[in-house]
Amino acid sequence: MEKMLEQFRKIHIADKKAAIVGDTIAEVAEKGFTICLNPLCTKFRSNTQEYRGIKALEAAGKGNFQQTFSGVEDVQKYNIFLGNIRAHEYREANMLYDSDRLCVNKDESLRYGYDFTLIVLFENGHVSDTLIKGGEVYEPKTEEAFMKCPSNAVGALLGGAGGAAKAASIAP
Repeated sequence: MEKMLEQFRKIHIADKKAAIVGDTIAEVAEKGFTICLNPLCTKFRSNTQEYRGIKALEAAGKGNFQQTFSGVEDVQKYNIFLGNIRAHEYREANMLYDSDRLCVNKDESLRYGYDFTLIVLFENGHVSDTLIKGGEVYEPKTEEAFMKCPSNAVGALLGGAGGAAKAASIAP
């Protein structure tokens, strides 16, 4: 995962003030980040999502603002802007669960691993922003669990009692 994050951080972001053009979608794909499984992009990876327009801005954390327009021309420019915005989201997770099988007094479990969401925002085909959400996960959990998950002994006891009752009802 470290190598993947390192590659993600190498994506060049556009800076209009410094006249730096960000990476294109093809250049981002060369760094290992693509949502497509084939060259025609008719099949997509299961851990990816593509957003366009306002949904793309929201995915990158930039969609929570009110737009005020002074005329029809402003609305048209904003629609053109939204038409040129897309975001690619990559989700990488490796979560493991350990649980205590003694369920008489407490249910103790542990969720650990990593869960990352990597987002690349494109404007006019060039990267305008990147975002990394999530990270390493270590979540121990302890809760009261008297008979929350019955052991084999309780299941055998219930199964044995049920079997005896069934046998008694069939007997002549």
